[in-house]
Amino acid sequence: MKQKLNRRKYFKGYKKLKNIKMFEEFGMNEKEWKFTIDIADIWENNEFDDDFGKKIYDRIMKDFEEIKKIVGEEEADDLSNILEYIRDSSHTDEFDNAFDDFYDWADDNEIWVNTMEISK
Repeated sequence: MKQKLNRRKYFKGYKKLKNIKMFEEFGMNEKEWKFTIDIADIWENNEFDDDFGKKIYDRIMKDFEEIKKIVGEEEADDLSNILEYIRDSSHTDEFDNAFDDFYDWADDNEIWVNTMEISK
């Protein structure tokens, strides 16, 4: 059964972002971050199904070794644990909790998580 995710909750200024200039004015230009994790194409589906968490997990794991070099062993281990929760989530509440932890982790480590396509 597919469930709707509230992707707007992950970025409170979502409706205000209409172009890249405004994006940069909010101070979120990805050039200010150490690394960008791009899951926008997965996120744009905006439906939670059995594979949603696994798709996000698989995408981020492709960059795991590079992320590990940036954040160090201990932080990479924390990320790995969070990603396992994301992968194994079977309900939107579980996913939301795990993704909140992921966003907090990314913010603490200056990693940009791109969840939406920005028109230029």
